[in-house]
Amino acid sequence: FAAPTAHVYMFDLWYRPQANEAGQRYIETAMPGARERLHILKGNSKYSVMDFHSANPLVKCDIISVDGGHDYEDAYVDLQNMWFLANPEF
Repeated sequence: FAAPTAHVYMFDLWYRPQANEAGQRYIETAMPGARERLHILKGNSKYSVMDFHSANPLVKCDIISVDGGHDYEDAYVDLQNMWFLANPEF
């Protein structure tokens, strides 16, 4: 959150809700403006990324980090889907 107006879009399975929610609470209290700028989209990124893109076609990301499934198919689908959120002008 070094950039004070940046938004962070996080796609996560959220398979350990207690640990994940504790981390979310920490970020929201430790980082000014995090509640407004941190967007956590819970669920399988194979579907949630494209659902998000369909609902928000104008949202583009300057920086993308993919840490999803570690088998070939999951990684390939994650990279393919994130392409739609990549800012082509950055």
